[in-house]
Amino acid sequence: MLKTATRITLFLLLTSLLQSATAQVILSPGAMVNMAGKQRFLSQRMGKDYMFKLIGKQTEVASRELQASIVLFEENLKALKLTIPKSTSALLAKEESLWNDYRRLLLAEPSRENGQIVLNTNSLLLAAANDVVVDLVKWVAAQPRRENETGTSSELITENINQSGRIRMLSQRLTFYYGAYIAGLNTPNNDMVKQLQQITAGIQVCMNALVTSEANTVDIDDAVSAAILDWRPIEERCTKNNCLSFEGKLIDSGEVFQITNRMLNKMDKITAMYAKLLE
Repeated sequence: MLKTATRITLFLLLTSLLQSATAQVILSPGAMVNMAGKQRFLSQRMGKDYMFKLIGKQTEVASRELQASIVLFEENLKALKLTIPKSTSALLAKEESLWNDYRRLLLAEPSRENGQIVLNTNSLLLAAANDVVVDLVKWVAAQPRRENETGTSSELITENINQSGRIRMLSQRLTFYYGAYIAGLNTPNNDMVKQLQQITAGIQVCMNALVTSEANTVDIDDAVSAAILDWRPIEERCTKNNCLSFEGKLIDSGEVFQITNRMLNKMDKITAMYAKLLE
């Protein structure tokens, strides 16, 4: 029977080997863009969860989501630092720096004062995360092409990963802004309703792009259709001409929370399906 010291030594050795093996894992181009894109929606989901804790709606779910999102965001940063091209490293470093400040805000006790700061600074982190995605999309497009099951270009598939990932982000950004609006907060330009309208318009543009994409398999078409069915109740209440239902705070915030979470789950699977096409 091994002595305790020997067993501990073997355990530490195995742990070290496991960590080393993990560090050597290289993400496929599609998985890399997908993971970078997840940072966009996580930044918005965390802001949303903070706002819903502030207004006292869906607080139990929001607390769980916030804790999970913080962990996922930080683990994704670690994985991306190990695998992204050097040309993207500076952009990722900026994202990480902004994240450190944003994280402190999220962990503070919810208050109107702090909530306003979360609202005002949220877009900085989102923009930094988006810059990483855009740079990676360009990098993937420059890589040697190879055949895929749909026969379409890697550029189109990568752009679809970006578009479906944007819907993930926008679904959470919509609920984040609506929660902030319910809380009585506002943007520096006092255009909260305009922001809600622009977000819903952005989701619809991305949905249209995915529906008509030549890169879609039958399974992807079916999955996109299911996501659109979830989207319809909100789309019908905030058309490109007006957002009166949001402006009058006539849509139950808890309902919006649930609808956009269903959309997020579906779009996350769709994004992974597109990423799979690049493997």
